[in-house]
Amino acid sequence: MWRFTKKTLGFWLALGLVQYASAFSMLGPFANDSGFLWQTAPLGYNQPGDIGGPMNIAQEYRFNVRNLYYAFDPTFLQFFGTRGAEEVEKAVKVLNDLPPVSQINIDDYPLKSERFNHQAAALGLIDLKTATLIVLVEEMGLADCERYVFTLRHRWIDSVPTTNYTVIKRNFDPVTLRPSSYVNGDLWTYNTIFDDQNAPYAAPQNLRVDPLAYGDPVASAYGYFSGSVVGRYYTALTRDDVGGLKYMYSPLTRKVESAPTNSFGGFGGSVPSGGGGTDGGSPWTPVFVPTTNAAGTGTNVITGPLGTNFIADPVIRGGADKIRFVRINFDSLVGQALTPVLDSWTDNFITNGAARSQAVRRWVNLPDILFSAADFSGDGGALPAASGGAIARNPSFVNEWQLNTSLGAPQNAGPGTVQPGIIVTYNTVGLMVYNGYWPFNLSEDTGAPFVVWGSFDGTTNAPVLYPNNITIGDLERLILGGR
Repeated sequence: MWRFTKKTLGFWLALGLVQYASAFSMLGPFANDSGFLWQTAPLGYNQPGDIGGPMNIAQEYRFNVRNLYYAFDPTFLQFFGTRGAEEVEKAVKVLNDLPPVSQINIDDYPLKSERFNHQAAALGLIDLKTATLIVLVEEMGLADCERYVFTLRHRWIDSVPTTNYTVIKRNFDPVTLRPSSYVNGDLWTYNTIFDDQNAPYAAPQNLRVDPLAYGDPVASAYGYFSGSVVGRYYTALTRDDVGGLKYMYSPLTRKVESAPTNSFGGFGGSVPSGGGGTDGGSPWTPVFVPTTNAAGTGTNVITGPLGTNFIADPVIRGGADKIRFVRINFDSLVGQALTPVLDSWTDNFITNGAARSQAVRRWVNLPDILFSAADFSGDGGALPAASGGAIARNPSFVNEWQLNTSLGAPQNAGPGTVQPGIIVTYNTVGLMVYNGYWPFNLSEDTGAPFVVWGSFDGTTNAPVLYPNNITIGDLERLILGGR
């Protein structure tokens, strides 16, 4: 009789026949399918802090530049100082250290990379590096997979009257791309559908089947079902995070895509990809520009001496394979980069069934991602940002569904691109006490520090606090009610 033992498990693992079950979710603008906007607040979407909703396979949104230029404005540096900038740089390094996704084996990445600093948790600290990493993978197109492993598609009341729902999955296995109930090896389900139409708000209450399981992907670290954000930090991206990025940015994930904003053709024009790339010679080299003839079918026109002003657009493009983050200096008073950057890369694409490449350039006068700081705690209403009011960021989606469907086809939620021009703002309200659940927990003794920034890790070093004029003693007196 066959027995499945540790020894046989190792055998099947060695053969690659036992797979960890994982999945990822993708972010885009709140879905508008067939002209019907269904990702609305009553169905659990578009909540305070949300910049988009979960996308289906083939509706992904991604950057289509190779280099993303980021900068810090004076408000960030005044509050966080150079140490804060260093923590952001550490988050950036996690992404820069990723190899091209075509070379990634997702099984090389951990299922759990979350850690806990008890002193930071007792002080109510949010880790600056972790929060930044979460925002960056979100802007690259990942959504909170634990929130959307089960999510609502419809809610209606019939004539009985009875309230009815349809529940879908927006969580996908990174290998098969099929909808999945697993997140980094943990099986998820939902035990009820919360419905409060006085709000109105309804959503499945997702939870792990194993109550002892722990650990969230980076994309879900500050999500609805991830628990407290204070005291938590991450050592790496998890398997699910990398699996989602691998799918979206793979050169094999192709779609019709417009050229990046403000881009133009570089010297050398367009040549077949097998020809060694662009010739890099004359500015008068022709380029192939897609047009539409009277019959409505696609064709290419060869431009003449103005070739370097044109690029093949839109065409079928694969993912960028590798996104690199590059720091530049920014003058917020002048409103431009101190030294504008001329970015250039080779753009590979498919047109008329042939693989081609072209030289593309763009001037970067403004940062693609700007890190800023401000007090945006609101005027008494709900905190207007993610992570408990800690971070605000703007959506920058362009839906290109029309380029990817036939004429007259119904509207789709995607696919599309994420455009540069993102501003990430950290809340600088400072020492603030949270009291909740009226009429309980309304004293200073029962309050908790709120939106307090710090940097910490697994060493015995004391956490670093921001701004640097706040001390650990200040926080301890706040937590202890001034005693």
